[in-house]
Amino acid sequence: MKKWIAAMLVAVVFSSSAWAQGASALGKDSIINKDIPVAGHWDEGGMEFSFMTGPFFGPSFGVEGGRDHIAYFANNPRIAYNLTDIWGSDSAWYRGNVQVVGELFLAEMFATNGGGRIVVGPNALFRYNFVQTGWKIVPYYQLGPGLVYTDTNNNAIGSHCGFQLNMGVGLRYLFNEKWSLNTEFDWHHMSNAGLAEKNPGSNEAGGLLGISYFFR
Repeated sequence: MKKWIAAMLVAVVFSSSAWAQGASALGKDSIINKDIPVAGHWDEGGMEFSFMTGPFFGPSFGVEGGRDHIAYFANNPRIAYNLTDIWGSDSAWYRGNVQVVGELFLAEMFATNGGGRIVVGPNALFRYNFVQTGWKIVPYYQLGPGLVYTDTNNNAIGSHCGFQLNMGVGLRYLFNEKWSLNTEFDWHHMSNAGLAEKNPGSNEAGGLLGISYFFR
């Protein structure tokens, strides 16, 4: 799993760099709008409430055969806090800020070999937003742990209570100073960390769509 995490983080950094360079070269009004005071969203101490929803499917991403299938639809309220102001000069591709995000993961299973209906739990995410001057579009990536409860007897998870590792990349489209539309690709790993007799682990991947409201 460590190899997958390292590979995905490297991919996120390089893809974000390419995005920043490409968008700067385009210079189109659909991406850049000097009238949007982007810094206002990302000042230290600023906050963000968001709601994200979408399907996940597994097992996926580097797991062996023989593990029960699982798929669920997630509905996740989040609250984020800006830990920093914007870092980097106006021309730096890495210009951005850091957020800490609390998420309540609420999912209903629609396909599994182990029965059951729910996958729920709290997550703590650390997010980096790539904030360019005047951009309507803000890419980001995030990573963090969580706790999970599920009522399924799926053989990949091994117990009803466990842990979750979350990674994701996303894009925001800023409508104005208060609102944004968000789209996200996430990967979740669920296991009991060896606390139960069986601990194969389950990996799910999926997409989320949602909105954010910024405030102080």
